[in-house]
Amino acid sequence: EGALSNEVPKIGVFICHCGGELKESLSISELIEGTKQLGEVSHVEEMGLACLPEDLNQIKMKIGEHGINRIVIAGCTHREIRKTMEEMAKGMGFNPYLIEYANIREQCAFVHRDLPKLATEKAMALIRMSVERARRIQPIRKGSQKVEKRGLVVGGGVAGMTASLRLAEQGYEVYLIEKEKELGGNLRESFYTLKGSSPQALLQDLIQKVEGHSSIHPYFQTEIIGFEKRNGQYKTKIRRPDGEEFIDHGALILATGGKEVTPKEYLYGEDTRVITQRQLEKVIHLDDGGLKEIRSVVMIQCVGSRDEEHPYCSRVCCGHAVKNALKLKEQNPHINVYVLYRDVRTYGFYETYYYEARGKGVVFIRYDLEKKPKVTLENGQLRVSIFDPAMRSEVNLSADRIILSAGVEPNDNRDLAKIFDVDLNPDGFFMEANPKSAPLDSVDRGKFFCGLCHSPNFIEDTISQGNGAAARAGALLSREVVEEKAYLAYVIKRLCCGCGLCVSACPYGARVLNEEEVKAEVVDALCQGCGNCVVACRNAASQQRNFEKGLNLTALDAVMD
Repeated sequence: EGALSNEVPKIGVFICHCGGELKESLSISELIEGTKQLGEVSHVEEMGLACLPEDLNQIKMKIGEHGINRIVIAGCTHREIRKTMEEMAKGMGFNPYLIEYANIREQCAFVHRDLPKLATEKAMALIRMSVERARRIQPIRKGSQKVEKRGLVVGGGVAGMTASLRLAEQGYEVYLIEKEKELGGNLRESFYTLKGSSPQALLQDLIQKVEGHSSIHPYFQTEIIGFEKRNGQYKTKIRRPDGEEFIDHGALILATGGKEVTPKEYLYGEDTRVITQRQLEKVIHLDDGGLKEIRSVVMIQCVGSRDEEHPYCSRVCCGHAVKNALKLKEQNPHINVYVLYRDVRTYGFYETYYYEARGKGVVFIRYDLEKKPKVTLENGQLRVSIFDPAMRSEVNLSADRIILSAGVEPNDNRDLAKIFDVDLNPDGFFMEANPKSAPLDSVDRGKFFCGLCHSPNFIEDTISQGNGAAARAGALLSREVVEEKAYLAYVIKRLCCGCGLCVSACPYGARVLNEEEVKAEVVDALCQGCGNCVVACRNAASQQRNFEKGLNLTALDAVMD
């Protein structure tokens, strides 16, 4: 690597016209002639399809003939061709980080079809920039670390148990941490579903499989008290009733669950006839004899949801209301059930149950947030008044029971988030890396979320998330080693003033201040090459491999030349 760094650059530029496609808007001959004039370019060649084996072999031959030690590929985006080029380079012992890419297809030919002259000028500018970068980039050797092929799952609800089983079925040891005395979480308080399945049967099946699986090690009444991370390995400190211990693992799945929001209005806690949907579900399941005497039930939606304190929709509340309303109608068709709603959000195919409830006589009355229902107690009788925007008048209802559709909120995960160095969103749920492309991943590699700690969800969606998190963790654990990122940060110590800005800016905990020198240092095993520290540093002491300040400015000068 040192010898290669000191070699005089001999740059080979291969301009690919993608089977003639780029010739429609770019002058390939002008690009070739212009590239030949650039310094330290020892070979320029036109290619038909650089991604095909025959053209790859041609590139290999030219590297040997001309002693090329830097390569520029001008053609399609690096996202399409990088993997192919790197495999070719590794096969012949050429460092893949000495290859630069100029995207003259998507960024020039495709977007400027009607302006061939200007498109060619722009393509030439991109090639100049890539050649300038190729002259200055240095070979990179990536380190690696062995993966600890064990998983840690925090939370023993339906999401945690599902993830543990799927991970164990892939052949990995799993440590399942539960703070309570038993597994189950919120599933213990669910007794029936809209589709007619039995959550309790699911619960017993999951517990039996988890406790009977030889690769799953459940820990009860256990809390997390410490965490250390390395590339490919983690060490978590736990406290059990009989002492403390460390667990080494290679993947972390957080499934710490959520809870029903405790209502603060509508006489909840003041009158025993005002209960939540979950409490009603339990009463119906236990077949409380008092239900037969009930003639009128009023359900109020969006209690603790879609308000200032909880601005999100809790997703399950409308489904729970419809489920319990149908159960009440099933037990007593003559009972009056009124659902006071802001918007009925029965997601997906649950909409059919909403229409079924309406068909069986459940009355849905809309209300606005500015004019919420009012619950009063008159001569021992509960009364609900609501302004119906459809009728433009006040509606008064008497109620034997008032059922509050309380929202869902996550458990208090602030301490765990701090220990595991993961982020929470403004609502207290764990924050995913990207809601579309990485919805179950933390920004930090090897950490995953599922269940109610991730977002409010139905049981079947929670199971899907548990399966998904286990699949993501299994993809990581299946590797023998985890390679370090290529473009790691480093510190020029003579420029570092020890201000610590880079330490606070690093989202991966890969920066520390050396106590003796009071200088910043990079923990290579944790660095992900994001560049935050480079942006934060005011002295240019923080730099990134092959993206140094001088290199970037020189490349920009080449574009503007």
